[in-house]
Amino acid sequence: GQEGVLAVTLLRSVSELSRGDLSARPGHAAWPTATPEAEEVGEFEVELGVAVVGGTDSPRELWDAVESVSEEFHAPPGYRMLRWGIDIPKEVPGPEFIGSGFSFKSLKPAESGNGFVMRVANLLDEANEGRWQLADPVTRVLEVRLDETPLSPVRLDRDRKRFRFTAGPREVVSFLVEP
Repeated sequence: GQEGVLAVTLLRSVSELSRGDLSARPGHAAWPTATPEAEEVGEFEVELGVAVVGGTDSPRELWDAVESVSEEFHAPPGYRMLRWGIDIPKEVPGPEFIGSGFSFKSLKPAESGNGFVMRVANLLDEANEGRWQLADPVTRVLEVRLDETPLSPVRLDRDRKRFRFTAGPREVVSFLVEP
């Protein structure tokens, strides 16, 4: 393109999650599922944050810089409900991810039960270690697939609020936390 021009795709309306009849690639890129409510019709408003990062040849340092800037743009996630808004605290403790070379992907309610799922992606081409710190002790933590099928139990620290894990190169790891 032109020097000094930045093109950004703001919105992609879709009626299907994946189509297999596109000339750009053979087959499906995801599940062939209709998503009629994903279509955005009418006016909308978008906020866009742009930041320049660089100055290093280290992939770990570069991804850490990108993640740091993106975290400044987004509000941190929390998982506590405050009834009626009485005596709202300045901070609500929640899960904290500790590690470098990772990207936070999601914190969401579990598809079934009363737990929640935490997900990060290893952005590096090598195995990488991370750690989660939870606000309160939990009953158990399971490593799960993206569809939340359990893979294996996770060993919690003695206080039942912390655990460590290793993610393979470019691996997305998900954990189901049961309060």
